Amino acid sequence: MNETNVPQESEYASGGFGRTPDGKSRPLSPKERAQAERSAAIRGETVSTATNRLRGTGR
Repeated sequence: MNETNVPQESEYASGGFGRTPDGKSRPLSPKERAQAERSAAIRGETVSTATNRLRGTGR
């Protein structure tokens, strides 16, 4: 079985990686924004930092 972690087209399209299919950053959903804001408040970091960490982008 060939288990590679290559995202499928649909996964990009659905924004699972915080990106739209053309590679631009996807706007946060209200749920993600709330999660990022809460995380940022707890850790004392900026919301954008929290967003990147939660999404796994910005590496």
